[in-house]
Amino acid sequence: MDGNSYQSIKIVQLNLHHAIAATSNIVQRAKDQNLSILSLQELYQVGSTSKGIPDHVQLFTSEGEKLKCGIAIFNPKLSAMKAYTATNVVGVVIRVREKSILVISCYGPPKKNINELQELDECLLFQHDHVLLTGDFNSKSPLWGGSIEDERGRQLLEFILSKGLAIANEEDSPPTFDGEQGMSWVDITVCDPGLLQDIFKWKVDAEPSCSDHHSISFTLYNSLKPNRSARRFNLRHINPPKLRINLQKDLGSRSLKKNADLDHEINIITDIITAACKNSAEKREKLEKKQIWWDKNLEILRSHVRRAKRKMLKAKHQDDRRYLRSRLNKLEGE
Repeated sequence: MDGNSYQSIKIVQLNLHHAIAATSNIVQRAKDQNLSILSLQELYQVGSTSKGIPDHVQLFTSEGEKLKCGIAIFNPKLSAMKAYTATNVVGVVIRVREKSILVISCYGPPKKNINELQELDECLLFQHDHVLLTGDFNSKSPLWGGSIEDERGRQLLEFILSKGLAIANEEDSPPTFDGEQGMSWVDITVCDPGLLQDIFKWKVDAEPSCSDHHSISFTLYNSLKPNRSARRFNLRHINPPKLRINLQKDLGSRSLKKNADLDHEINIITDIITAACKNSAEKREKLEKKQIWWDKNLEILRSHVRRAKRKMLKAKHQDDRRYLRSRLNKLEGE
């Protein structure tokens, strides 16, 4: 898919608990709600083959007799390539807005040691610009919900922080699991801080899933048009003859093709003009700014502050805004 032509990606993650009913339900929901990507755990299968996912859907699954996790691409315009597969992890690379996003689905068996962390470590070695990690980790920590932290949760959190990743889950969200063993928060969404700014409407869904897990839904790049940063140039610093040569070189012979995507063409021409101005501007010496004190933990904390600020600004009621302001002040105080 062309990175400039696609604006938003609707994603849902869910543990199907090997149920045909949950599979049929999520497939129908994908059609009704125009979902683009499903991140699935514990797929329904007959023998060693996944069942219930339509044949026209791109389906990438983990290795082994038991299909622990999978990624289903429902949008036919969204191209995807398998990057990594193991027993508990499957990774797929999609290209959006000229950036490669490594989408990972993971299932963590409820054991004391998180063996899937080694598989995740190997998967993250695949070249990418952004990473989106979703799954049922069977790990507990107050940072993604509830008040209990177990050993698996501690190990997973250390892994997330060591990779410089951020947690998208809301701390006050409803439980993602509700079964015979009680309620818990074990389904997690993780990404890099840069991608976190483009995740919107993250929530634990209230609608029935036909599984003992609740689905999580969110939208990636929730905008009608790409957010293009306006680049301004001071004409006094532009060399006119050099600018004319650069524009003639890249735009002189360019023509508009029949049935061309106008939005795409506008973006290309804008990029060409911006590059020509940049190449025609006088070079200035850059001051080196070494910020040794900045580390990954501060990067993650900053992403939490920005997310809290966005939520506060979007609040419509005064009481909600006052509450969110107190949370923001608390985060900024850290």
